[in-house]
Amino acid sequence: MAGMMLFLPALMLLGVRSRVGIGIFFGMVVIAAGISSHVTNRRERSAPLLYTNVFFDDVVFGLAAGLCGPLVLVPSMVITNTVRFALHLEGKLRLWAIGSACVTVALPVGLVVAGISPTSYLPPGDGILRRPLRIHPPPMATMRLVTASTLIAIIDGAFAVARVRDSLTVAERRLQMQRWQLQQLLSGQPCQTGSA
Repeated sequence: MAGMMLFLPALMLLGVRSRVGIGIFFGMVVIAAGISSHVTNRRERSAPLLYTNVFFDDVVFGLAAGLCGPLVLVPSMVITNTVRFALHLEGKLRLWAIGSACVTVALPVGLVVAGISPTSYLPPGDGILRRPLRIHPPPMATMRLVTASTLIAIIDGAFAVARVRDSLTVAERRLQMQRWQLQQLLSGQPCQTGSA
């Protein structure tokens, strides 16, 4: 979440349509990063704290719909974050993370369909024209921003899953070693795991 602050200078250079919108977005990024840091550094994590963490992360991603529309960057960021929460949370908290992610993607679209929010997508004829609401970047800069953001989401998601996979591999090896040692003890064989 704190890494999203790196996009602030880039957005300011690309051209801002709504300084208030960008200010609210990055203010929420700071709050969400603070909550995530607090959760990460605690040994015991209460359910209300985890619900809050999920909520503020998804608020940030929902507000990102104003940067490049609700169907460009938002889904990849939400998917990455939801996978991370699904790997670490259980039961109702996991369902909360999944439900919150679905609302994060669907709500901005719903607001446009209901006529409450302006649309980021204009039908030019044979396709869809994307128009960011809070920034006004040139075409090539937009391509670079969207590409960089998508690559970051891919890399971040892959590392999140890899850390869990590595932890499971270590736990599995420990269990195999314990099973082998137990078999050696039960069979009466000496159990040597290293040199004396």
